[in-house]
Amino acid sequence: MNIARKAIRVTAPFKSRRRKGVVAVLMAVLAVPLLGMVAFSVDMAWIAATKSRLQAAADAAVLAGARQLSSNFNSYSTSPQNGQAAILTSAEAAAKTYAKSFAGYNAAGNVGSLTLADADVVFGYTTKTGTYSVLSGTSQYPNTITVTLRLDGTNNAALGLFFAPMLGVPSTTVTATASSVIYVSGQITGFNSSLGINGLLMPVALDVNAWNTFIATGVSPDGTTQLGTNGQPQLQVYPSPGNAPGNFGLLSVGPPSTNTPTFSTWINNGESPSDMQYLSTHNLMPVSPSSPQPWAGGPGMKSALQSDFASAMGQGRLIPLFQPVSTSPYQAANGNGSNATYNIVGFVGVTITQADGRGNNMNISVQAATVIDPTLVYSTVPAGEGSSSPATLLPPKLTQ
Repeated sequence: MNIARKAIRVTAPFKSRRRKGVVAVLMAVLAVPLLGMVAFSVDMAWIAATKSRLQAAADAAVLAGARQLSSNFNSYSTSPQNGQAAILTSAEAAAKTYAKSFAGYNAAGNVGSLTLADADVVFGYTTKTGTYSVLSGTSQYPNTITVTLRLDGTNNAALGLFFAPMLGVPSTTVTATASSVIYVSGQITGFNSSLGINGLLMPVALDVNAWNTFIATGVSPDGTTQLGTNGQPQLQVYPSPGNAPGNFGLLSVGPPSTNTPTFSTWINNGESPSDMQYLSTHNLMPVSPSSPQPWAGGPGMKSALQSDFASAMGQGRLIPLFQPVSTSPYQAANGNGSNATYNIVGFVGVTITQADGRGNNMNISVQAATVIDPTLVYSTVPAGEGSSSPATLLPPKLTQ
């Protein structure tokens, strides 16, 4: 019983002493830092939102500039060296103009139309391993463009703040940088038959060394520079010196054939999905310089095919490149005539620029061209790191 009473005494409530005004004093003390935190949060959110919009503007500007580099790359890479400087100057000027225009379409912070300075547009070169270097002058075509948009009181007003001016900070600087690389199809290794559509491959093989010399110098295998109707160098595919006797570079782009109508179909329509499947199932694809594949030759160039080549003039097509069996003495293919096989190492984009004459006087010539063929299987590399005549230019990509 005594224990129970003691417990009651211990747990019984006691009368507390109230201290009036304590909360009010605490609120007064905390009001300044609380308001400071709110002000800081508002200004930081404003800066973050502005940074995001400035970055979006920089992204849009750099992609617009990159597309101009992309659209001029093929003209540069397939033009004679003495005309490349003018193309490069024009391409960079166009890239700057478009980048500045697209920057001006955007707003950020207190600025309704952003200004991009010429000095904040930088051209460079990115290798396939990711190494980057800034370019100046006209010695090399840039595949990378970088822009920097600034709210710093020079080209655009510095970002005004809401509460920081009470602490003596009326504004702050905000910058955004974006880079973009233009890409091309690199080594074309084969064709995809699963799409169910024809490709654009022509049944004419060309020496890879002759092609590389032509791209670098504009000179054909006979040592001369032959000009097309547009005033640009063209490469004579037929007759081409040194091709396998009786064959002259005609090539089966599907099951081996010596049937002229089959080659007529290939010239006019390209290789069919079943042709691609044949090449694949017989391990004739993929191809590469380190792993060439033996493709069967054709029956020899016939005058009847001249009209087929003529009908394909101006169209983007692909031709196979072969590595000769020997360069000294020269031997283009293994075997002769329709029994010849060419060691195919890759494919390049062309357009037929001349197809006339008959018999030994027939002339089939091409120029390098951009070709869009959905059936292509290829690697993706920065422009300038792949073939000097890319089969297709790919959309620029943001890299920063």
